Amino acid sequence: MADKYGIQFMIVSIDNEGLKAVPVPDDMSQIIFGAPSAPSSRVEIYSISISCDVAVADGTDAATFNLVYRDASADTETTLLTGATGAFGDLEATAAILVAREWVTVWQGVQSLDPGDSIRCDITITTPETAGEGYAFLIAYRIKEWNGQ
Repeated sequence: MADKYGIQFMIVSIDNEGLKAVPVPDDMSQIIFGAPSAPSSRVEIYSISISCDVAVADGTDAATFNLVYRDASADTETTLLTGATGAFGDLEATAAILVAREWVTVWQGVQSLDPGDSIRCDITITTPETAGEGYAFLIAYRIKEWNGQ
């Protein structure tokens, strides 16, 4: 789906089984968006929002996520969002930022992705009292170049 400006929206589900597992996996990392390595392409990301059906609840430990941009050609990584308790990147509804069944924008800007580049979500969570369910990202993007066109 695209608007008159060519901006498209994509929903990407977060691994529900990882959020329900006990113990939670040490390395919950998931690519949420990327540009293919071929054909030549360039994609711009404009915003990333998050929503859930049931928010994680953990009275003891933090439940946060980071958004990391990986530049494949330079072999470097840049953190777009560092999750913090009570701020953007907090997976718990107690943060008063995340509201169940509502999209909350956690990152805005312009991040250009060239062939092979990606954005991933790294989740830090231990053993929540209430497991999260139905977490997903809504990504607003525009294809700027496809196969040299």
